[in-house]
Amino acid sequence: MIVMHAGSGLIEKLLDPASLYTAASFFILATLITVIATFYSLYIKNKKTLFKNRIKEHIDQWIIQIISEEESEIKVPARFRKLLKNASARQVAIDELISSKRTFLGSVADNIVQLFYQLGLHEESTKKLDDSQPHIQCQGIHELCTMEQRHLLQKIYRYTNSKDPDVRIEAQSAMVKWYGFNGLRFLDIVSYPITAFQQLKLLELLRNEDFKEIPKLGKWLSSKNVSVIQFALKLAEHYRQHQVSAEAAHCLYHTDEAVRMQAIKTLATIGYNSTAGLYNMSYNADKIQFQVNEDVYLQVKSIAV
Repeated sequence: MIVMHAGSGLIEKLLDPASLYTAASFFILATLITVIATFYSLYIKNKKTLFKNRIKEHIDQWIIQIISEEESEIKVPARFRKLLKNASARQVAIDELISSKRTFLGSVADNIVQLFYQLGLHEESTKKLDDSQPHIQCQGIHELCTMEQRHLLQKIYRYTNSKDPDVRIEAQSAMVKWYGFNGLRFLDIVSYPITAFQQLKLLELLRNEDFKEIPKLGKWLSSKNVSVIQFALKLAEHYRQHQVSAEAAHCLYHTDEAVRMQAIKTLATIGYNSTAGLYNMSYNADKIQFQVNEDVYLQVKSIAV
């Protein structure tokens, strides 16, 4: 009976008008706050979208002007310069110009680069190189590379040996995009591994370049960086650099198995008057060390012969 009385007392307390009013007020207030927060979030998002579209509209107008008139001097209204004092606006402008730069060639692309510089956006991208966050550094390198800011060569070149792999890839790619085969000079200094993916990417970038002699190829084949040797061997194979046959043959005795295997492929492609003898000597001397499958060995040997 005591328990029932206590329970009924609790129910009566909960059903008390004052308690019900308090609970209802709490739920109404919570709902109101949620609705206000939702509408405010949508307002801010919509405001940002409108702001971004406003920047795009200005950029698009200039691009049309550049295409139709190809003026040597691009006039930037004072009100737009004032607008670009906003960091978000500057980034939107950078993104739009980069997108346009990829679309157009010739004098139009040159004028887009001029506009990028004239708006002072190169300074915004340059600041990103000194950021502590690797993804921001990558963004800066990409923007400066796309917009042909080659006067920053030395600054970006240092990042080709960055401790962060993504930053290294971006900087190394920028060097090759700018200078083709001459851009491979970072192979002289890089101490971190060049991944297999990055090696393929660099070869793909070079595919669009007119071939130029690679005087340091022999030097790279004796690099202390194993991945540099692997990439140098791939360069020798892809571009049939017969002049480094002796250096490539020396790689058959390298301690790294991947280097030895690539050396066999390279020698089989570029041809070497002592290739077959080198295969026999190295293969029979230490089959366990080389760990080359018999079928693969015979196939490569037949190509060489």
